[in-house]
Amino acid sequence: MPTVRVISHGCKSNQYDGDVIVRQLAALGCKVVHSGPADAYVVNTCAVTTTAQAKGRKLVRRLARSAPGKVIATGCAVQAERDTLQRIPGVAAVMANDEKHAVAQATARLVGVSGTAGMPVLAVRDARGRTRAVVKVQDGCDMSCSYCFIRLARGPMRSRPTCEVIREVQWLAQEGVKEVVLTGIRLGAYHGGEGDLAALLGALSEVEVPRIRLSSLDIWDLTPGLLAAMATNRRMCPHLHLPLQSGDAGILRAMRRPYTPDVFVEKVRQAREAIPDLAITSDVMVGFPGESQEAFENTVRLVESLQLDGLHVFRFSPRPGTPAAQMSGDVAESVKKERCERLLAIAQTLWRRFAQRFVGKRVEVLFETHDPATGLCEGFSQHYLRVAASAGPDMRNNVASVVISEAQCDLALGTLAQKTVA
Repeated sequence: MPTVRVISHGCKSNQYDGDVIVRQLAALGCKVVHSGPADAYVVNTCAVTTTAQAKGRKLVRRLARSAPGKVIATGCAVQAERDTLQRIPGVAAVMANDEKHAVAQATARLVGVSGTAGMPVLAVRDARGRTRAVVKVQDGCDMSCSYCFIRLARGPMRSRPTCEVIREVQWLAQEGVKEVVLTGIRLGAYHGGEGDLAALLGALSEVEVPRIRLSSLDIWDLTPGLLAAMATNRRMCPHLHLPLQSGDAGILRAMRRPYTPDVFVEKVRQAREAIPDLAITSDVMVGFPGESQEAFENTVRLVESLQLDGLHVFRFSPRPGTPAAQMSGDVAESVKKERCERLLAIAQTLWRRFAQRFVGKRVEVLFETHDPATGLCEGFSQHYLRVAASAGPDMRNNVASVVISEAQCDLALGTLAQKTVA
């Protein structure tokens, strides 16, 4: 049986797309491998930053040298540099996001497998052996953030029917998946014909999956109805990822983000009030055109005052076709690096404070990996606290009570208290 390897970069939506391709390939009669050499390769690229785009291009070039004529490039970077990818020697095909439904069949033909199988674009993933499954419920974006290329790569907004999402989550639960992560390019804008995201969460409360988690949400989509749906659904993880991007009002306007720092603060307050013991993480961009030292200090002050539980920091990079790519006021790379390092240090402090609040307490951890060398199992709590504890390999894909004893750099250590059925 011919082997195919699918490698996905980037966001959870892209990871889901890659999983769809994997299932389609398996249905066509290909053996999908997750490491090592293969007869053909699919590289599902990302273009959120120049670094991510370059990473995908480099991988495509390397694989095309080792397996000429057996590599297909797809994903968001195709929208940004299709001609460049097509010119790489040995690349068999370059297929955009709106052609992903045909990637599996095109790849199968490269290894001598033919067939149609009649598979939908959004097929259910093969989740056997997985602890956590990503389910994409929405795609595309109608916002006009001045720095964002993904809205151009992903196209207009569309949502999956509610009944289809429920069927997929039910299947995943039957396959033993313990946590489902709902994702989308603009997840909060979901509307599947039978209601919005809050209604979907209400419907999913009846599905026998232990945990449901939301991926990134835009602050303007955090409605009272959605907060109420999270608070009343016992399966929901008390964790929200809410991108801030900047704590300066002028930079937010230049970014075309439809909120002010004060609005963000108020939304965070409402969320914490609605959901007790809620964990909140965020994204911040440094070095946006025109970001003065004062503007950066505004971001630092806001991040510290919000008392976030985690922070992802990244540098601005101009993306083709976006208004920000033409803006004046470039920030020197050395300054971007310095600001990034300062915020990363703050992020470490935030994480340690987050982890410390659980020391001496019992948390429920979904274990995902086991290291035979150390005897440690690792996983995440409902609050998305990364935890390790001494346990056997049979603990993988199980939820267990762990008493947290200490917080290290990016890992909380604990003692297994009691295995729970989940």
